[in-house]
Amino acid sequence: MSIINLLTISISLLSLLSTYIIFTTNNRPKIIAYTEMHGDKRTIINLVIKNVGKEIAYDVMFVSDRPVPRSAFGLEKLNHEKEFFETGIFIHGVKVFNPEQAFIFEWGQFAGLMEALEEKPIEIKAIYKYKNPLKLWQSKILDISIIDIREMAGLPVNFGSVRVELKGMSDEMVKIRRAIEKINQ
Repeated sequence: MSIINLLTISISLLSLLSTYIIFTTNNRPKIIAYTEMHGDKRTIINLVIKNVGKEIAYDVMFVSDRPVPRSAFGLEKLNHEKEFFETGIFIHGVKVFNPEQAFIFEWGQFAGLMEALEEKPIEIKAIYKYKNPLKLWQSKILDISIIDIREMAGLPVNFGSVRVELKGMSDEMVKIRRAIEKINQ
């Protein structure tokens, strides 16, 4: 066999391998955790866990660098003692996590979450199994998400806009009451 033939075979194999790697990387599951503003409740921050990949993840477990807080509500400070997830996906995991499937939690409000998270980022790891497209073996995959609630500073979720609106309504009601009292005198 000539050197040209060996070189051609080598290049073909490398091309096939790189195509396979790109294909499997683009088609595997990808589980991320992120925050978003609640659509209807402007001061509420949602915690979203979503499979943004194109394949099914199996036997998903979640691990974080510390307990994940829940119901961390409060516009100026946490309204109650810290609570942590003690059931659900953060404890029991997910057996089958389909592409585009999401778990959405009303996580809290800005000031409450700042206090519950001790003003530090939280790292959430998703560990799961994935069958590659050729179904020859299962791979164990680790996806890491870091959520830093401080990134939401300055957004409408931390202004307590509902409180501002209520204060404005209260001020208007006081003016109306005073006007009515003047009329009754």
